[in-house]
Parts: sequence; structure tokens; C-alpha cells
Amino acid sequence: MKDCTNFFWFSKKFYHPAIFSFNVARCDNCATFHFYAQHSYHLRLVFEVFDVRRNMSVGWVAKPLLRSAFMLKPNYKTKVTRTREQIAQEREDLVLKTAGEIDAIVAEYHAKLPRKQAESIGAAYARFSSRFQESIADQIRVIFEAAIKAGIFIPREKIFYDLAVSGKKERRSGFNQLKEAIENKEFEVLLVFTTSRLYRKNYKSMQFVEEELVERGLRAIFVKSGLDTADGDNWRMMLQMYSFLDEIYAGMHSAHIQAAHETLFLQGMVCTSLSLGYTGQDVPGQFTKQKRPRQKIVIDPETAPWIKKIFDWYVAGKSMDRIAQDLNGDPNAPAPNKSLTGIWTHELVRKHLMRPAYRGFWCYGAKETEWLSKKDYAKQVERDEPLKSQQFEYLRIISDEQWYRVQDLLANEKQKSGRKPLDKVQEARPRLLRQLFVCPEHGRKLVVGGPYGRSLLCPLCRATKAEDRPLYTHLNRELALQLTCEKLVELIRSDSELVLEIIVACQQAAESVQKPDPERLSQLRSEAKKLMSKIEFNRRSPGESDAEQKQTELLLKELRGQYAAVSVELTSLETAQSQGVVIPTAEEVTALLDEFGNLIASASFSEDET
Repeated sequence: MKDCTNFFWFSKKFYHPAIFSFNVARCDNCATFHFYAQHSYHLRLVFEVFDVRRNMSVGWVAKPLLRSAFMLKPNYKTKVTRTREQIAQEREDLVLKTAGEIDAIVAEYHAKLPRKQAESIGAAYARFSSRFQESIADQIRVIFEAAIKAGIFIPREKIFYDLAVSGKKERRSGFNQLKEAIENKEFEVLLVFTTSRLYRKNYKSMQFVEEELVERGLRAIFVKSGLDTADGDNWRMMLQMYSFLDEIYAGMHSAHIQAAHETLFLQGMVCTSLSLGYTGQDVPGQFTKQKRPRQKIVIDPETAPWIKKIFDWYVAGKSMDRIAQDLNGDPNAPAPNKSLTGIWTHELVRKHLMRPAYRGFWCYGAKETEWLSKKDYAKQVERDEPLKSQQFEYLRIISDEQWYRVQDLLANEKQKSGRKPLDKVQEARPRLLRQLFVCPEHGRKLVVGGPYGRSLLCPLCRATKAEDRPLYTHLNRELALQLTCEKLVELIRSDSELVLEIIVACQQAAESVQKPDPERLSQLRSEAKKLMSKIEFNRRSPGESDAEQKQTELLLKELRGQYAAVSVELTSLETAQSQGVVIPTAEEVTALLDEFGNLIASASFSEDET
């Protein structure tokens, strides 16, 4: 609210038992409409604001925001090892460093081979997987050396790269930029360090090179692999072999890492992240591959007493919510390990209470990472049993008697969430604005809570003591929906330019349908042909294992859906040229807007059936 100090207050004022007053205001500085709520609690003022902004592409959009003022809040980020800001800064520093190194390499090799002396224009792609690697500049240098020998000029803007991104991932920023450049035919030759830089899956590498490059008349050179698609048909066999070895090596590499970790685990060495209450102690003369001292797991004298307190509090009858609030309220209490917010929550307290390491029983490999190619992300899956388990008495913090007592209490604890409301009043819990409210302090979407689920609240705010909460009161769902709908209706009906804008948009749409863009028609035909080629390729190469065949079936289903959508649009554009399109009049648009406004107004009072 720093930039919103001048308000024009509407005459309408709302009252609700949960708040002191509720007004609607318009800011003269930013032309933003606000719902403004003022609470009075122990002589402290708390403000909640809901914005309604206009977006030219979709019209009026409600984006409720909650803010607070005149409150002293504890700085939880001081407890965090690496905050979001620090991680973002590290990422930015790495990006700037990499860009500077690439600029220097480009200047050096452009002096050796100017654009006028080159035989063709090329592009380069580089990638590394781990945040502990920094090999982009090395890859680019090797690529430029090969490009000069082949007489290929690589412009600076045609160098694409991804930092610390797995080759299993499809959605990569640098890789997506490369695909766009391929689509626009901005170069003739693509140079890559090795085949593994594209993908870690055999069928994906083959499909990309075949369909995206060769079929478009582009050349691909894999420098260190010694592979060039200009070498007749031999490149297909070589690419098949190299990409197959890349996929096998990735699996073997993970198996070797697991074997090394298991040995370290049995020796009581640090081989993964440690739970709160433990730390690493340097072992003289032993170093990791990163040239860092090898460490042995020991009990942390600073944080272990807090683990004991958590168990003692819970056995004494204190709830997990109250334990989280006490930990967050104590400036000396440690933050949860690997936390980006530094805030304890109900779920984090439960996880620590259930951790068997605190009774000295340690496990390695209890979960495994499973990559979902269709969804393009990884998930953690519980193994039937850990890869290794061991009892380390010298790492015991909690006695067996107390630990099992806590597990018994957790198993018999009554569930306090997920119950269906008993009042049968569905309209008091509207779902229309769900997932739209965000806590400005923590960036978390508000969740349903409060009596009978009629309110929205921030789970992180609820994990702090009442006097320290950025958002103290709950947001009433029914009232928020009513006020939002009323303001939207008012904005729609008072906008004299909206009718004209709708008519102009309809005219533009009619012109685009009646006179299709030749480039759009050509693009759709090309896309349909490419999709059909992908469908045929995957039908011919379904994969060897059952998992690969299942993934191919899912991919074929998605490709057929995309082909159907493209075909429908292509057919409609081809047939609509001879058909007339009716453009609504100003009176018809006004009537539709009135009907739409009535629909929105009734939405805030109608019973929620969804």
C-alpha cells in the first residue's frame, strides 16, 4: 500500500461480525479498486486489501491481495541457511558469469572467422545437469573450434544453453529457445558438444534429430561424438548407438553413486542431507570429489536439545500447532533444515516426531526418484524397504520408550481436517474465488479453514503466535465473493468503452476467419504434417521395455489429440472463407453484458453445487 495513499471512498460501507468495518475504495494514484478492511484488536490496526484490475485481453480481473501495516513481525529468514533471495542471487551471478565467459569466447573466435568468410550460419547448444558443475564455457569453446574448422559462423544470439537442468527434462528455457529458432529456420547447422547434451533418452534423441532437424533440411554436428548428419545414412546408426549408451550410462552412474553412498552410510559418514539435531565433523586427511573435507555424522549440541524439547512437549500434551508456534516465536529456536521460509508448521513438527533417526535407527534409500516423462518432472516414491539400515547408538537423541510413546500418540490422534461440515449450508462456502487469495508475507495461497470451512487463512501465518501474525483475522469466503462480484458488475456496467471494444474484437475475429492469413494456413498444414510424422515414428518405434511402450502409448494419445485440434482449425479456416460471420450490434452486446452482470450478481448468492 505504499503507492496507494489517496483514496476516494464510496458511500457504501459493509459490516461483518468478523471485522470492524469493510469499505470499497478507488486509488487515485494507480486507478486500482480496493476492498479495504480495518480491524481493531488490542489497539493494533491490521489492513486487508483486495485488488480488482483490468486486463485488456480478458477484461476485468479480480486479484485479491491481503496486506498488513503497523505490525512488528519476527524475521524468520535470519534462521534460514539459504533464503529464496540468496538462491536467486546465486543463480543470477552464475548466469552473468556464464554470459561473460561466452562473450569472451565469441569475440575471440569471431576474430578468427568473420561472418563474411564463413560458408554457413550455425547455432550451438550446451547444457550441464548439476549446480556443482560449470562446464558451459568449456563446451562452447570446443564447439567454436569445430565450427571454425568447418567454416561455420555462430552468432552470439544463436548460442543456447541451460544451467543445472537435467537432460530428462523436456521444458528447458534454452532448449525451448533453440526449438523456436529451428521453427523459424534461423540457422543451417546445429553444433552440440555430445549426444547426451540433448536428451538422456534414446528415443527422444532420435526423434528430435530426425524430425526437428533432418526433415527440415538442417544439419547436426555432435563434436565430441564425431557424428555429422551430413555423412549419408551412417549417422542414424551412430546416433542410435551413442544415445543408447547415454541412457545406459545414466543408469549405471546412479548405481555407482548409490554403492558409494551405502559404504559411507555404514561408516557413519555424511552422504546425504542431515536431519535437524545432527551435523558433520571433519575427518582429517579425507576429502570428497569436490575437494571438501569428508565429514562424520555427530550430534549437534546446539540443535539436538530442541529435538528433545519437541518430543517432551508433545508427550506432555502440547499440540503440534502449539509446538510450531512456540518454535517460531522463540528467536533462539533453529529453523527446519532446508527450509526457505524458516517457519515451523504442523506438518514439519509431525515429520520430526516420526523420524526414527532420533532413536539411533538410520536408513539410506528409503525413497527413490521416479521420472515421469509425460509430466516432465520427478517424484519421490517409497521403496518397499530401504537400501541400507543401521543402528547407531552414538547418534541417539531420544530414548526408545519416549519415541514409541510418541508414535502411539500420533497413531491415535484424532484427525482435525478433512471433515465434512455438518451445517449443510453450502452457500457459506463458495468455491468461485478459491486459489485466488495470496498471503503477501509468505507468498502462499490461502487455504480453507475456520469454523465449518467458511474462511480462508494462510497456513504459515497460523503457525505463528497470534500477536505476530501478518494476517491475523480469517477471510470470510461468502463476504469476499459477494463484494468481488458486486464490484465486477459495477465495473462492467459503468464501462462505456467496453461495448465498442467487444464489437471491434468481433470484427477483427470475423475478418481473420473470412480472410485467413496465408502464413497461418501454411503453418497449420506444416504442423499437421509434422504431427503425423511424429505419430508414424512412434508407431514404428514403440520401445523395448514395457515402461517405454506405455510411455509411447501416452505420447501417441497426446499427439493424436494435437493433430485433431490442428485439423479442426485448419478445416474451419479453409471452409469459413465462403461463409458470412454475424457481428453483434451495440444493443445486442449491451444486452449480453447486462445478462452477464446479472449472472455474476446471482453467483454470489446462489448455492454452490460444484
